[in-house]
Amino acid sequence: MKKYPELSLLLALELVAFLIVSYQIQVDERISLLERLSLTIVGPIQNLSNGAVGSVTQLVEDRKTLAELQEENARLRKNMEELFRVRTRLIEAEKQNQRLRDLLTLPEIESWKYVYAEVVGRTSRRDDYMIIINKGSNHGIKPDFGVSCPSGVVGVVWEVTGNYSKVMTINNPNASVAALVQESRYHESFVSGMGGALGRLENYPNFEPIGVGDLITTSGLDRLFPKNLHIGRVTSGQPSSDMFQEVRLKFSTDFSRLEEVVVLIPVPLEGPAEEAVLEVE
Repeated sequence: MKKYPELSLLLALELVAFLIVSYQIQVDERISLLERLSLTIVGPIQNLSNGAVGSVTQLVEDRKTLAELQEENARLRKNMEELFRVRTRLIEAEKQNQRLRDLLTLPEIESWKYVYAEVVGRTSRRDDYMIIINKGSNHGIKPDFGVSCPSGVVGVVWEVTGNYSKVMTINNPNASVAALVQESRYHESFVSGMGGALGRLENYPNFEPIGVGDLITTSGLDRLFPKNLHIGRVTSGQPSSDMFQEVRLKFSTDFSRLEEVVVLIPVPLEGPAEEAVLEVE
């Protein structure tokens, strides 16, 4: 100390400062050294334990929330599916109502009455163009009654049971409907099918005029249909080496979209008009 008085003074001051700081931060005298040691060792473990418990609790709560969200999503998905089904039914009902309204707009024709029917089946055999409707003999339908729709002729009733009928559509190669060419007014021809949307006009003379787009309607002479129902429009026509032209047409009816039809039932004539018809025949 005598040799280095300045250094000794500095060390003394440092010691005093250390003692003062130690006194200020000392633990309560009531806590023993062993308790201090225990706090020092157990404290971090307690903190770690508390953190682990908190993490587990949060994980359980998160899983519970996830399960509730999944259940809610399942309910929402089920509700959306039900709403989609309801929407689909409403759209289908509206379309059906529109088709039925179109059927109801068909003009009343004297000496004919209508029976409305739904298409419930189709034959699948090739070149056998038939449909099944849900009305039959119990509803006054008989074979050879005509079947129509708002766009034109559909076909002729082929077979009948109590509540169902098989209809040969006009695009069937075996079909035959008396026809009238609107422009020339020639009415000694008939239309038969070629399958699909196409048909042919039979027995139309070479000397009669005809052009693409000419309208073909029913003549009414076969008593299967009233006069002037649309059959189709000419797509081609040219004279042949025979007496009759080769005339092709596209049908007015889209057979692939038929859902409702009208069966045309002839009403027997009475009185003088019936007698006049019999005399003409």
